[in-house]
Amino acid sequence: MSESKGPDAKTDIVGIFVEGQWQRATSGQTHEVISPVTEELVATVPMASAEDAARAAQSARRAFDTDPWPRLTMAERAEYLRRVAGGLERRVEELAACTVAELGTPLVAARQRVLNAVSIWRATADSASALPGAEDRALPGDRIARVLRVPVGAVLVITPWNAPLPLASMKISAALAAGCTVVLKPASEAPFTLPILADVMAEAGVPAGVFNLLLATPEVTAELTRHPDLDMVTFTGSTQVGKQVMRACSESMKRVALELGGKSASVVTEDVEPEDIVPRLLAITGMSLAGQTCASRNRILVPRSRKEQWESAIAEAVGKLRVGPPSDAAADVGPLATRAQRDRVERYIALGTEQGARLLVGGRRPPGLDRGWYVEPTVFADVDPEMTIAQEEIFGPVLTVIPYDDDEHAIAISNSTVYGLSGAVFCGDPERGMRIAQGVRSGTFQINSTGSLLDGPFGGMKQSGIGRESGLEGIEEFCEIRQIQFPTGAVAPVAS
Repeated sequence: MSESKGPDAKTDIVGIFVEGQWQRATSGQTHEVISPVTEELVATVPMASAEDAARAAQSARRAFDTDPWPRLTMAERAEYLRRVAGGLERRVEELAACTVAELGTPLVAARQRVLNAVSIWRATADSASALPGAEDRALPGDRIARVLRVPVGAVLVITPWNAPLPLASMKISAALAAGCTVVLKPASEAPFTLPILADVMAEAGVPAGVFNLLLATPEVTAELTRHPDLDMVTFTGSTQVGKQVMRACSESMKRVALELGGKSASVVTEDVEPEDIVPRLLAITGMSLAGQTCASRNRILVPRSRKEQWESAIAEAVGKLRVGPPSDAAADVGPLATRAQRDRVERYIALGTEQGARLLVGGRRPPGLDRGWYVEPTVFADVDPEMTIAQEEIFGPVLTVIPYDDDEHAIAISNSTVYGLSGAVFCGDPERGMRIAQGVRSGTFQINSTGSLLDGPFGGMKQSGIGRESGLEGIEEFCEIRQIQFPTGAVAPVAS
């Protein structure tokens, strides 16, 4: 059993979830979960051994090879996904409390993340119901090609600490819809919500072995990426680790999907006003999550002719954001998730000043918050696009305001990093916005919009990743395409 301590402890994690039941982890190793709010021990959770990880992989392999799951229709599997959505929805408050305990997220934002996960499961079910598993295409010479979407196989899902339940839900719901079986390896820093997902899976009747869960060290995880019983790895995390995953998968030609880092930009044109646009700019910076989101549009590109006006408006709005613990109902921004993350953000703030950027607001630990991993929301001006703070992913509440001369210059700055995950433009002319959007090399882009990026295919270009999540494309990521040819009239046609 795990050892739980302190008033914020929300769960008791036994070990690993394999073959539809909880089993004791055998490594003897544990991980201490520290509250980002109080810096106190919340829980001690068990870590899987290499043998435990192998059992999980074998469980997923057995279920894929022998269970009816891969041979159900997508519509049939979609019904299981809807049951999972319902199970999560019934436990929203419990899951939100777990999110607060592991990440220090303000309660309103934590609750919204859980509801987002519920929506993901339902949306994937709807997409699966609409996606045909087979279609017939006429070929020359009186032949038919039957094109089949078949599941890839047993999939290893690796998720980060910043959004455990929504990010795991995106991957797992799509993999299950496609007919795959899953081994989930979440981040040990945020281990509380996903064991509840395992329980919900069992309650929903998902067959034993179709879903497996374990916490593991980087060394055990690296072994798991190479395990011969697994056919694919899907990973969300840093670009550096994503490259390691890709190398490991290349050894056996495993399929790989990677959702990696970002350094995205929002462009504002000279024909919009700061008082109308600044609240929308902040909405897509991830400030409610202390900037800990890969799709954050944290580079703000403003017309040079109105540079001072935009700098003043952005700094004023960010300066009004309230930093505090989840117990503070008025708090807009919570702590960073880990001590290491706070230290990383502070190093970037210091580097920005050293390289000549001008600090407009923030940049310190908030006065009066002596415990917890807090950093004030921060805005830099006079930022050259080549500065480190404009090139590297900070993953914290730090914004850079960068002036541009014309649309081509704004596009060039947007494209000037190794990343290509998201982007936005706020403008008076939608046609102009579309030209800017088409010029920016990113997997997702929004014109005068701050809605969810996860309603359609989500993913990156360049070093922001490979593959897509959500929508029909998210399910197809876990499918192989097969072709079977036969003479016209030899086999009954696929029902439309």
